[in-house]
Amino acid sequence: MAQTTKYAKNYSEEDVQAAIRTVRDKHLSKREAARQHNVPESTLRGRLQGRLSVHKAKPTALSRQEEQKLVEWLKESARRGFGR
Repeated sequence: MAQTTKYAKNYSEEDVQAAIRTVRDKHLSKREAARQHNVPESTLRGRLQGRLSVHKAKPTALSRQEEQKLVEWLKESARRGFGR
């Protein structure tokens, strides 16, 4: 399976909002606004379509620590034969 590369985010929420305002005010196309404000075009398109930013999305039900404890408990239960 091909390995995917993750790039660091080089833009702020203010950059995204400025690009959205530029497009909505009909000053530039989505592509040009994304270039001008250094925001990925896909991010700009998604936000214009109503997608939420990662920070505003629904929070997780468990903390990382709680999730790790649950994983350990499930593995130990499976090792002891539960769930068969």
